[in-house]
Amino acid sequence: YRFMALFSHFYLVCAIFIFQTSPSQNLGANRPDRALHSIRICFFLCLSSISVLGIPTYFFAEKLMGLFTSDVNAIQFGVETMRTMLPLYIFQSINQIYSNASRGFGHSQMVMVLSLTGMIICRQIFLLVSFQISPAIQNVYLCFPVGGGCSACFVWVYFQLVKKRSID
Repeated sequence: YRFMALFSHFYLVCAIFIFQTSPSQNLGANRPDRALHSIRICFFLCLSSISVLGIPTYFFAEKLMGLFTSDVNAIQFGVETMRTMLPLYIFQSINQIYSNASRGFGHSQMVMVLSLTGMIICRQIFLLVSFQISPAIQNVYLCFPVGGGCSACFVWVYFQLVKKRSID
């Protein structure tokens, strides 16, 4: 089941990374109008890719997992993991698009710190708190969308501040 999860996740991550470079290139070329337009296009492309790959994966997860194992427990665990991890890609899209746009303004170090804070520190805090409330394995794979969401929020807020200072 891990192979199928990695296989579907690989293509989602590739799609996100392909679309993210345009805003930073336009900002580097001193074209903020095109950069802001590119951000909207990147979101459309990322959400389209996530929808085209993620929705079928979500609804056909049992059948997909059944291709690799007949163990009912492994299939159930794999399905639950895949369905829990899918929202991570929306957050990862936000994080990557705004991270690269901020880098186009020349702000790479703070973006790295904010991304690491969300993906590592917030995730560890979530694990610490969630295991105190309910020590379950689901907390481990639920921490990825939580960390990704925190990281996306931090980077988005930072981009808004940088954009305001750089464009306005």
